[in-house]
Amino acid sequence: MILPVFPISAGYSPYIPWDTNLFEKAVAIFRSNIGAAFNIGIWIFFMVAGISVVIKIVGMIRE
Repeated sequence: MILPVFPISAGYSPYIPWDTNLFEKAVAIFRSNIGAAFNIGIWIFFMVAGISVVIKIVGMIRE
C-alpha cells in the first residue's frame, strides 16, 4: 500500500470553497479604471518633468 507523502493532500480538492464573484468584480473594476489611472499618471509625469525643466532653466540663467 502506498501512503501519501502529506496526509493533508490526501483529501485535496481543486475546487475553491467560496464564491469568486467578488474577485471577478474587482478585476472588472480594475480593467475599467486602468485607462484613467494611466492618463492621470502621464499628466502628473509631464507636470513634474515640466517643473523640473523650468527650475533647471532658471538655474542656468541665474549663473
